[in-house]
Amino acid sequence: GLESWLRDGTVPQITACVVAKERGGAYGDRLAAIATSAIAHLPAPQTNDMNVEGEFHFTYRDVQYRGYKDLTYWEYGSRVLHDHKTTSSFKWAKTREQLRQDMQVNLYAQSEFQQLAVGEVKCHWHYTTTDKTPTTRPVHFTVYRDAVEKHCEAINVRAKRLLKLYQEKPD
Repeated sequence: GLESWLRDGTVPQITACVVAKERGGAYGDRLAAIATSAIAHLPAPQTNDMNVEGEFHFTYRDVQYRGYKDLTYWEYGSRVLHDHKTTSSFKWAKTREQLRQDMQVNLYAQSEFQQLAVGEVKCHWHYTTTDKTPTTRPVHFTVYRDAVEKHCEAINVRAKRLLKLYQEKPD
């Protein structure tokens, strides 16, 4: 899909859309419309140091975290962390303020801070609706190392509680 377009500049594969259309029609058209709306908000293919669906893992105060970030790259000297979401309605899209408190944002940013000597990360969260006429709403904001560190402290407290419960294996 869009991953090969970003990595290599190859035309996106629409096989899944064609197969879905042959099986039921509208679903394939909807997938194509969602991709068309979202692609306009992605960086150019082969952008500097682009990592698509990149795995991360790090340890923060004795707790291990791992996951996959949709997209990271450098843009005008700044590190960009890009995530795309689909939603039935923009009423479910988070605001900049909500995202700055968000666990996913803070863990993703912390993984960048542990790898790179940067003090801030630009975050590009893009919400695309799944209705008949998909549209994409970008939410762009910046997070800073000190603020992310504070959020990760709180996340770590919860993570340690969960690990303790898992190790106790209650009935």
